[in-house]
Formats: sequence, structure tokens, C-alpha cells
Amino acid sequence: MTKVHSSYFRDSILDYPGLTLVGKGIDLGNGCDVDFADGLEYFEQDNDVKVVALHVEGMRDARRFLSVANRVAHSKPIVALKTGRSGLAAEAAQSHTGSLVGKDEVWEVALKQSGITRVNDIDELGDMVKAFSLLPLLKGKRIGVVTHTGACGVISIDACQKSGLEIARPSSIAMKQFSAVSPPWLAVSNPVDTWPAIMVSKQSPTEAMAEAARAVINDVDAVLFVWLATCQQWCDEHSQLMMELANSCPDKAFIAHPYGPLAHEAAAKLEKTGKTMAFSSPDRAARALSHLADYSHFLGCF
Repeated sequence: MTKVHSSYFRDSILDYPGLTLVGKGIDLGNGCDVDFADGLEYFEQDNDVKVVALHVEGMRDARRFLSVANRVAHSKPIVALKTGRSGLAAEAAQSHTGSLVGKDEVWEVALKQSGITRVNDIDELGDMVKAFSLLPLLKGKRIGVVTHTGACGVISIDACQKSGLEIARPSSIAMKQFSAVSPPWLAVSNPVDTWPAIMVSKQSPTEAMAEAARAVINDVDAVLFVWLATCQQWCDEHSQLMMELANSCPDKAFIAHPYGPLAHEAAAKLEKTGKTMAFSSPDRAARALSHLADYSHFLGCF
């Protein structure tokens, strides 16, 4: 469900990449008779609505909105794209809808305390609508990375730490499991670089990723798979692996960053499972997991 301040979202949001899950929407305009709090209370009672997405420029009665939002956020996630951050944008917003925008720093704290997930742009809004729809709540911020490329493993470390996530340190016993199929010169750790094992053990890429996932699975709350999407067989096998993991470990999130010529096809196939999803970069993946962890913490999951 989406609730917006502009016809731009009403007219385009259904066709925007990543926001195809939108099913119901309200365009409030200047909110002269119905406001954001009214809309939240309406959709709070709608069992068909699983996630609430908001585009907010400002509002006249922020106190009531935050009170209602805090209650609703305990039953379904709320994702907000709060615009009008800069002084010039705030002036434009007040002219557009007559809304009181307020200081961005105050909004940042207020939204977080109310359990609302604030995003920075429309791409992140789409990521979080899908993440809350497809992924389970987390029990912590420990992340495992299983990758075809060591370089992207390093990029993933930076992305996770920038987003406040913890790169888990799997047990030595777990690492020995994967070391057995890796070359002796490889210092196996998290992120787990599977390509050397593929070269020396003659395992298929999917077999190596499955072996690596089994090595880290007990020590993490979510796993990010980074894999090369160059042929349909790999896309099919990797998607099947992630679906099997999601079914066997329903309390953990399994996401992917496929790259290569078939990346878009791989992402679409993953999301058709209804239990996993793909991101166009490790940074977007890490941001989504961070928001998911923050909301899980708000609900008391850890």
C-alpha cells in the first residue's frame, strides 16, 4: 500500500521498477480533509496490506501522525520517503501542498522512534517495500557473504560496515569444512570466496556456494550471495539453492547480488520464489538488511 503527497507517485508508482507490489494507494494532495494519520488508521485495519509506503513532504499535525504510526508499526512495517530535506526543497514543499516541513534532523529522530523506516530515495523505497514483503525479520545484525569474486567480498565488507552491520566470524570448525575443498594457500574466512574452490575441487559453482553457505549458516542472521550470472543454468541452480536455504532456515534472510549479462533475469527468478530477493549492488543489499535489522530490533526480535 502507498500513501503519497503527490500525483507523481499516484500515476507512476505502479510502473516504477521495484515497486510493482503496490496494490492500494491514496493521494492526499494538500490534506485538507484526510491526512496521513487517517490513512494509516484505515490501512491498519486492512488485512490485505502487509507494508505501508509513504511519500511525505510535511504535515500539519505531526504529533497525531507519529502517535498513530508508532501503533501501526508494531503490526506492519512503514517505509517513508520524507522529502524537503534542504531549505530550498522545504520552501518548495510548502508552496506545493501547504505542508509544514519542519527541520530534517527532528524528523529523522521522530520517524525512527516511531518505528518508521526512513529511506533516502525512490530506489531505496522500492528495495524496502520488497524486503519487508519477502524477507523474514532478523534476530541480529550478523552477516555472512558467499561470493564468486574476492573483490566483491571486500566491497561487501565495506557496504555492511557502512550500514552498521556485523561481518560475522564463523567458528574455526565451520571454516575447516570449506577449507577442505579449497586450495591450501586460501585463508578461508567471511566473506567466503568460492572461486578458488571451484577451480581446484572441480565442484560446480552452485555446489561450492552450497558448501560455503553450510559453513557459515549457523553463525549468521543473513547471507548475501554474490554470483556471476552468465548462463541460464547457473541462474536456475543458484535460485534453487537459495529457495532451499530459505525453506530450511526460515528465520534467516537470503539475498543476492547477481552480476553479469543475465543479472536482471536472475533477479526476477529469485524474487518469484517469494522468499528471497536480489539487489543491483552490495551497498543496496546492505542498506536493506540494515533497515530490516533496525525494524526487527524495534519489534524486540533481538
